[in-house]
Amino acid sequence: MAWTTPKTDWKAEYSNINIYLGDFFNVEDYNRIKNNLKYIDDRAKELFSNIPTFNPGADKHFPTPGSPDFSNDNIFADEINAIENGLKGIQDAIGLFDYGDTKLFYENGAFIDYKELNRIESAFLDLYEHIESSIAGKLRLSYRLGQRGSTIKV
Repeated sequence: MAWTTPKTDWKAEYSNINIYLGDFFNVEDYNRIKNNLKYIDDRAKELFSNIPTFNPGADKHFPTPGSPDFSNDNIFADEINAIENGLKGIQDAIGLFDYGDTKLFYENGAFIDYKELNRIESAFLDLYEHIESSIAGKLRLSYRLGQRGSTIKV
């Protein structure tokens, strides 16, 4: 998985006649968030041994005329909950950060809103920056086993 810059400026905005002008959450956003969580999960395991495994599943896609498959274009509550739980698992395993309360979503209930998307994507960006800088700055012991022409005795 490759890292994709998260969207951290989600907003809800209405015109003066109550027409929604804000951001819409779609499968591309879901794929970005899910894949960024998988990237953070994989990279965090290089530093911490107690990171829970996150299995994101296949990417979602929009049906197209050439591929009219409607079986993988909906985002379900349990998939959003899996992202929430993945973030919580990493947060708990590292133990240094608090990214707010984990929300729980239900079928036919309220869908994820812009505040929650901002919280999740901002948390991912923060984790990404901390983990990448920790990996880059990880101390490495440099040593040499013997000298040229000599043998190593054990």
